[in-house]
Parts: sequence; C-alpha cells; structure tokens
Amino acid sequence: MKTPITLFALLVSAVLAGCGGSVGGAKVMSSDQASPKALVVVMHGAVASKDWSTIMQLIAPDFRKPMRATLDAFRDYSQEADKTAVLLEQRVGAEPANRLRQETQNFYRELLPSPLEGAVRGEDIQWNRVEIRPDQADTAWVYVDGQKSEFHHAFILSKIDGVWYVQPLNTPQGFRKVADETIANLKKGTKAWRSVQKSIKTGQINAGNVNERLWPSQGAPPTK
Repeated sequence: MKTPITLFALLVSAVLAGCGGSVGGAKVMSSDQASPKALVVVMHGAVASKDWSTIMQLIAPDFRKPMRATLDAFRDYSQEADKTAVLLEQRVGAEPANRLRQETQNFYRELLPSPLEGAVRGEDIQWNRVEIRPDQADTAWVYVDGQKSEFHHAFILSKIDGVWYVQPLNTPQGFRKVADETIANLKKGTKAWRSVQKSIKTGQINAGNVNERLWPSQGAPPTK
C-alpha cells in the first residue's frame, strides 16, 4: 500500500504531464485581466493566499470545471495532511511534522505555481528580473532572469475574446483526463492520511519508525 508521501511523485508527475462552496471561502480579489501583466499580478496574489475563488475567475472558461474539481480534491487532501502534521507534532516530534507541512506546500507549488516564482522577496515583486513576452497576439510568457517561469511547465497566458486568462498547456479534453488522474490520486492520498492518523494514535507510527513508515528509503512504498 502506498503511503501519502509516495503519492507526491505520482501527483506531481500527472500535473506536469498534463497541464500541469466548493473551492474555499476566501475573499474574492479584484480581477484585472486587461493585460498579461495585470493577470500575472492578480494570479500571483491569489496563488500565494490560496484564494481559489479568484483563481477560478482567472482560469480559461473551458478548463474551469476540471480545475475546480482538482482544487476541491487538493483542499481535502491538504486538510488531512494538516491534521496528520498536528498529530505528528503532538505525539512523534516537530521534525517530521514540519517536513510534512513543507512537502504539502511544495506539492501545492507544483500543482499551481505562481507565474512570478523566483522573482518575489517577501511581499515585493522584483520587476527588474521579470519580462512578459508576447508570443503571438493572443498568448504571452513570463520570463524570470531570462528563463521561462516554472509556471509555464503547466500554463500559458492566453487572450480569449479580449480578456487575458491562465490556460493549461493542453486541450480541454486532455486536461480533463489529467485532472481525473490527479483527483483519483489525491483521493487515495486523503484516505491514506486518515489511515496514518489512526496509526499515530495507536502508536504504530512513532519516533522510532516515522521516517521508515512515511518516507521509505529510495521512495519504495511499504508493502503493508
């Protein structure tokens, strides 16, 4: 049986191969999509604050339904990961708890990277390191220090009917397929975290075996 940790690789691979009420109760930001730069600024802020309602406004319309379902699944996954981290901190130790929190955050950054990844210090955007280059009249790319932003492993900036959107690097049909695979793995991970929580409470996972149980050597999942 795969642990939630070993599912990270499966989840990230699926996202990168394909892109990349429901989604939360965060306050919706003002959505400015009149230019690529305006879109980038709002998207960066929404990703950083996990304002998924605003993110959904910025996603190209044909891709919103599978993106919403993916974010809903990630919300459930991250909630169970957070509960697991709290239990680890209380009963096992701070180090594995912090490691789990960091890996959950790292996965979120893979799932939904900021277009300005690498060009932000604290809350300040270092615009001298950023260039937004139009590719055609209706697409644009973000460059940081002369290299395409990590954001473009999964997404592109696309102008549709005069409005700029974030669009996955896939067809709507292809993105739905990738989203279904990602959601399935997220649901497995959510279920696995609940199992891990029970094992922590019963002492089956403890300070003596936590690394072996959650981070098996060479990434090999445990057989039981």
